[in-house]
Amino acid sequence: MLTSAAPFGVVRCSILRGSEGVAAERGFPSFLPTEVEKIQDRTTRDMAKRIERVPVKTSFSKNYILSSCVKPLQKTEEKPTVLLHGFDSCSSCLEWRYTFPLLEGAGLETWALDVLGWGFSDLEQLPPCDVVSKREHLYQFWRSHIKRPMVLVGPSLGAAIAIDLAVSHPEAVSELVLIDASVYAKGTGWLSKLPRFAAYAGDLQIEKMIGGDYEKGGIYFLSDSVGIATFSTTSLSSSFQWHLRLGHPYVSKLRHLLPHLSVPESFQCEACQLGKHTRSSYSLSLSPSSYGLFDLLHVDVWGLSEVASRSRFRYFLVIVDD
Repeated sequence: MLTSAAPFGVVRCSILRGSEGVAAERGFPSFLPTEVEKIQDRTTRDMAKRIERVPVKTSFSKNYILSSCVKPLQKTEEKPTVLLHGFDSCSSCLEWRYTFPLLEGAGLETWALDVLGWGFSDLEQLPPCDVVSKREHLYQFWRSHIKRPMVLVGPSLGAAIAIDLAVSHPEAVSELVLIDASVYAKGTGWLSKLPRFAAYAGDLQIEKMIGGDYEKGGIYFLSDSVGIATFSTTSLSSSFQWHLRLGHPYVSKLRHLLPHLSVPESFQCEACQLGKHTRSSYSLSLSPSSYGLFDLLHVDVWGLSEVASRSRFRYFLVIVDD
């Protein structure tokens, strides 16, 4: 299922590390940022305490990559469910903190993984984080630790990795679950042979590009040979880092989760602005303004659209009968 062919940038996320041993004193892994101590939400704390690093051997790194994940409490004979996350600058497996215990409670063998370049993995050796490396890292993680066909869950651009792995290594994926899926605009494997209208279906415009091969007609294309765009979170405020790590909660929710952290009144978060737009409703009128069809029409003309419709129109007329 292709729901959006969003342009894809390759990111390496360098997360601020806390001092060794401080978090571990209360059950948190020592590699987590020290701010984790300030989290008050029990569900988030419980999942953070379960994050661990496991070794993954890849062809592009001389050393094992210590990759962060949350492993299942017990393994079952059923297909394991593996959760990937989206691609914000500090996304991590903690985005699944409320869903993960529900899946486990339903008796599913559930894993939550940090995609290469994100989360809490050890990236001190600066491994490549391009499309091919992400695919190999996930596949080698599966070969070393999961070892059975899995139900792979990918939200947003996490779906791009899920689709890429399923195409390249079908033996690893028994089923795909795509949530608000975005895909590589150019496609991978046999998907690159899709008709243009299918490969580029959906919302093709994102104003901010963080990495790409070339641009044509407002679409940014990425090939496997694209270099790495380095993105460091050290310039971001600590509260904004946690806003990204925890899946973009509202300011009030973030203050509840981290009451000891200084949280501003609002964040200039582009993802929130684009994804949480709402439209104000009209107030109820005390007296009717119309009594029959077409008595009162509300008309609006919108344009000029940068992207033409399939019929090559760039202006749109909206007519609403009162």
